[in-house]
Amino acid sequence: MKFRVVKICFIGLSLFVWFCSCEKQKLNRSTETSLDNNKAENLFEDVFSEVDKVAESYTGKTSANVSISNLLNDNCAVIDVVTTNGDFPKTITLDFGQEYCVGSDGKERKGKIIAQLSGPYRSSGSSITINTDNYFVDFYKVDGTKLVENITTTSGNPRFAIEVSGIITTPESEEIVWNSSRIREWINGWDTRIFNYNDSLQKWVYLGIEGLYDDIWEVTGAADGINRNGIPFAAEITKPLRVQWCDNYREITSGVIELQPEELKLRVIDFGEFQCDNLGTITIEGRRASEFTLRK
Repeated sequence: MKFRVVKICFIGLSLFVWFCSCEKQKLNRSTETSLDNNKAENLFEDVFSEVDKVAESYTGKTSANVSISNLLNDNCAVIDVVTTNGDFPKTITLDFGQEYCVGSDGKERKGKIIAQLSGPYRSSGSSITINTDNYFVDFYKVDGTKLVENITTTSGNPRFAIEVSGIITTPESEEIVWNSSRIREWINGWDTRIFNYNDSLQKWVYLGIEGLYDDIWEVTGAADGINRNGIPFAAEITKPLRVQWCDNYREITSGVIELQPEELKLRVIDFGEFQCDNLGTITIEGRRASEFTLRK
């Protein structure tokens, strides 16, 4: 009888080990953590992009009666700007309403983004603290805080320290925890904006949204989080990410991220070489696992 019990227990243990091994192999082939990291990155980039458009429109221009919604070809957000004596600090609220509205970039948004600016975005030492209030993009809820601080020195391109602490809730009510600490260098387009000051005319001249679309950044740093299945992960940029405007989107067009899920194999996420193709690839242990779209 004891022999039979031991034998059954051994078989049960073997099946358990086999099941665990198969489950781990399945997780090692999964690209879900990489995709969750990309989704969180894109959504928090989108939050800042919306604020950036408005901040650029209000900073440095003398006329306050320009319709920002028309300026950006996007009538979704009601924009409120509260200043101290007409200057800084400044609070910008973008209210997209309680029902989804489709923007000029094709994305559906609702809820609020609230940004507090300590000073002009382009001035060294200034900071922007961005929070969300029941904010959704394409049925993903974006909760969290993004802090952008201008750390530009007297020489070189403008540079910003960016900290993100947030949670993404998927349309299926699953949560992605994402924290990020990065340095962003503005390598092109920093000297143009929606309004540029013309020295010869001695006034601000409207350039339109094209004043933003020539912007290019390089990003370095790291992130960590927990994917929608509860697996912790850490990510590091091993080749600087290049971020630029592609159509109406900010998109990563080159660079490499190494992503390590806990107790699983290393993932390498490659965004290609300077192409607005909306594509990236995921490689696991030297084998190309899949190609994915950066945005949908």
